Parts: sequence; C-alpha cells; structure tokens
Amino acid sequence: MGWVQEFRLSTKPPEAEDRIDLAFYRPLGFVIAKMSWAAGLHPTHLTLLGALAGSLAGALFFIGHGTALLAAVLLFLVAGILDSADGQLARLSGRSTPFGLVLDGLCDNIVFSAVYIGCTVPLMERYGWWIWALAVPAGFCHSLQSSILDFYNREYLFYTGGPSRDGYWNPLVSEVRNSRDWFARLRISWLYQQELLSTRPPTLRLALRAERSRNVNMALVYRKHNLSLLHFWRPLGANVHTLAIIFFAAIGRFELYLLLIDIVLLNLWLCAAAWAQNWADKGMLAELHKYAETPVRMTNFSKRAPME
Repeated sequence: MGWVQEFRLSTKPPEAEDRIDLAFYRPLGFVIAKMSWAAGLHPTHLTLLGALAGSLAGALFFIGHGTALLAAVLLFLVAGILDSADGQLARLSGRSTPFGLVLDGLCDNIVFSAVYIGCTVPLMERYGWWIWALAVPAGFCHSLQSSILDFYNREYLFYTGGPSRDGYWNPLVSEVRNSRDWFARLRISWLYQQELLSTRPPTLRLALRAERSRNVNMALVYRKHNLSLLHFWRPLGANVHTLAIIFFAAIGRFELYLLLIDIVLLNLWLCAAAWAQNWADKGMLAELHKYAETPVRMTNFSKRAPME
C-alpha cells in the first residue's frame, strides 16, 4: 500500500475534515504517525507527548515576549500536530480504543487549560484577580463550543461514514448513566454538554438511530441535509481558537480574545449554527418521512429525556 492510500486511511472522510487540518495538521501528523509506528510507539505515547508540549507552551506564554513567545507558539502547534498524529496512528495500526478516546479528550483539556492559564496570569498585574471572572467563563464557553462541534461531526460520520461509522456512535447521557462501561462514564460531562446544546432532543436521536437501521436512504438523505451545516459548525473547533489565541497573545491583548472570541463572536456563531441546524433537521425529517414506514416528524419530539 502506498503512502497516499495510507494517508487516506489515517484520516476521516475528507468532507468531514477541517481544511486547516487537511492542509497542515494531517500531513505532518501522518509523517509522525508513520515514524512512530515504525518505532513501535503506541498512540497513547503521542497523546501524552502532545499534552506535555501544550503544558510547556502554557508556561512559555506566561513569559509572553521574545524568544519565549515564539517557542510557546511553536510548542502549541506541535501539541496540535501530535493530537492529530495520535488518532492517525490509531487508525493506521488498528489501535483505536475507548481509553484512547477518553485520554485524548482529557489531554486536549490539559493543553488549552495550560495555555489559558499561561496567557491569563500576566494580566493579573493589570486587572487583578478580576481577570478570572472573564477567563473562567471564556474557558467554559470554549468547552461548550468544542463539544457541540464534536457532536455534529460524530453524528455525520455515524450516519454517513461507511463500515467504520459505529466507532462514532454518540450515546445519550441516560444510556451512559445506566452503563457499566466506565470509559463511557468518564465522558459523561462532555456528553451532557452536547445534549444540552444540541438541537436534537434524546427522543429524536433515538428515532434517527432506528431510521438508520431500517432506511437504506438514510446516509444519502443525512449527507444532503447536513454536509453544508457541518462546515458551518467548523469555526467552533480547535483551529479557530488556536489561531485567535496566537494572534491576541502576540499583540499582548489576551483579554480581548477571551471577551471577543470565546464569549461574544463564537457564541453568536453557535446560536446561528444551531438555528440553521434546526431548519436543516426539519428538511431531513420531511424527506425521511417519504421513505419511512413510521412517520418521523420534528413536532413529535421535545427536550424531555426518554423513559429510563
């Protein structure tokens, strides 16, 4: 198998990938994944190395100028490359595990937390402890924005991604709460965020799953109504946050990033994407209704959780 074919196997379907990922992170991550595979490394090793690089970046952002700032930016980007490489190595080597999924999410939180802290602490000299009244809500907004993008990305791959799509199954909070799978339970706060923000209530998600198993047109219909919306959700992900953090840290105004990007602009974008997603789901359900033996209508569902 050639490198081009292996590269494609190491990534998600191109339509479900961010353009910045495909142009920058995935090619570099693939090279690291290939070298790591030859060296006998496990994806977990790359995940932990990424967390270390991100933590060092946070410490250097604390210095915030000159060579330290340049090194912080480079290490921040290296953390992103390793975050891509661990998943690519897992797909190439067939080592994707629930533990790896949980660890990857935990290390992502460590990286961004370290960077936020490293960029915020110097602002205390100007704003005192009050700066944390801005930084903590901004970090929480970042987490919410990332979680809802992950939700719709995994939903898209689950319904359209071919034979491997079951690996992208999004469980309900109620399912995880009643599960004995402790790996899944470690993700319950993340899943709760997704369920809170999603335009799809649990009852609708259950109905869509049932439709997937019996409707041969499901993948086609889902792609038709959700592909453009998937791109609309993209700005809520790590790449926009990363580029904005680097820019505002470089000009020494990280507080503007916290307020303008995390709290104002991306939350407005989230609301607009959710509104558009709601209308797209109505169109999808209307089209699925034409093929379904049991009618599936948006009006049949509410935010109330299913019976447990």
